[in-house]
Amino acid sequence: MVKNFQFTGFDANLSANWLFSTYLNRISITNLNFFMITRILLSFFIVTLFASCSSTGKVAEAKSEKLIFGSGGGFTGMYKSFEIHQDGRVFNSLPDNSQSRVKKLSKKHTREIFMQVDKLKLNHPSFNHPGNMTWFIKYYFAGDSTEFKWGESQFSVPNEIKDFYTQLNTIVK
Repeated sequence: MVKNFQFTGFDANLSANWLFSTYLNRISITNLNFFMITRILLSFFIVTLFASCSSTGKVAEAKSEKLIFGSGGGFTGMYKSFEIHQDGRVFNSLPDNSQSRVKKLSKKHTREIFMQVDKLKLNHPSFNHPGNMTWFIKYYFAGDSTEFKWGESQFSVPNEIKDFYTQLNTIVK
C-alpha cells in the first residue's frame, strides 16, 4: 500500500511516529517468525521422538547368545522358527521377517537350555542333512554358530538332538 505524502515541511512528530510504528511492526514480525520457527522445530522434535520410540516389530541384533529352531520346506518352502535369547525373551519369526514376542523364560530355565546346547555341540559338532522338509537348531554365540539340520531320510537324527528339539517346541507353546 502506497501512501501519498506532501512534503510542505519537516514534521518531527510524524517522522518519529512513523519510524516507531515501523520499528514495532518489524519487531512483531521478527518475534512472530521466531515463535513460528520455535514451534515448528519443537513439533519436529516431538514427532521424531515418538517415531523413534515406536516399535517396528523387529528385534535388534544382539551380540549375545541366541538359539533359533524351527522347520520348513516342502511344497510351500515356508519356514516357521522361534528365537530364544540369552536374556530369556522368546520370539516367533513371521513370514514378513518381523518377529513377535511369545514369552519370557526365567533365568534358570534359559541357563539350562543354553547348557544343553553346549552339551549337544560337544557330542555332535556338526549334523547337516537337510531334506525336502527340514528341521533345524541354530546356536549363535560370540560371532560363532553351530547348526543342526535334518530331514534327509537316509540319515537318522541322533536322539539327543531330536529330544532337545521336542523340548524346545514344548517350551514355546
